[in-house]
Amino acid sequence: LGFAFRDIAENYLAGFLLSARNLFAVGDMLEVAGYEGKVVRMSMGELILMTYEGNHVRIPNSEVYASITVNYSRNPQREVNFTVDIDTAEDLDHVREAGCAALAGMTGVIHDPEPFMRVEEFGAYAMTVRFHVWVDQRTYSFRKVRSEAKWILKMALDEAGIRMPPPLREITLREDGNEKGPVGADRPPRISAAEAARRVEVTPEEHIKRQIDEEIVRTI
Repeated sequence: LGFAFRDIAENYLAGFLLSARNLFAVGDMLEVAGYEGKVVRMSMGELILMTYEGNHVRIPNSEVYASITVNYSRNPQREVNFTVDIDTAEDLDHVREAGCAALAGMTGVIHDPEPFMRVEEFGAYAMTVRFHVWVDQRTYSFRKVRSEAKWILKMALDEAGIRMPPPLREITLREDGNEKGPVGADRPPRISAAEAARRVEVTPEEHIKRQIDEEIVRTI
């Protein structure tokens, strides 16, 4: 009983301290104690998160208070960054211009700061570069922009003729003595990267917000 009441007292004291410091609110996206999700409920004893998979995660306040907490919602602007490997024979200025121009034209990407590229490292077969863009989370979905930005960048680099690092393999099919080109060479032409960047759907994911609102109503 002594140990049980000690844990309860610790959770209530941690809940009071968290409430006084106002570190997060219902609806904020947090990463805490190894879990990531939106805050559904805060009480004097525990914190309830809802993950993007719809699961509820209950974390005692004492663990929340002792853990490193990342609040992704506190700053409305959030950076998306990812790496891509480029053939060492490519011109980095060309890579930067093609990639950043495509990302700058993408719906959901803000222009202060503009998209930019940094060189991460050189290898025997590849140069690793990292592209950076910023998103306004109040208007657009961070997860959607992160996914669509990678797709748009791949299209833009392909259009610009920028090669990925070797080794590359080309599959050639033969039928009735006739040689066919590489698999996929006869695919119909796709839309341009610039057009695709304007068409992407990156509106906020309302299904999570709806589930949180329903959960709040049930607990009132």
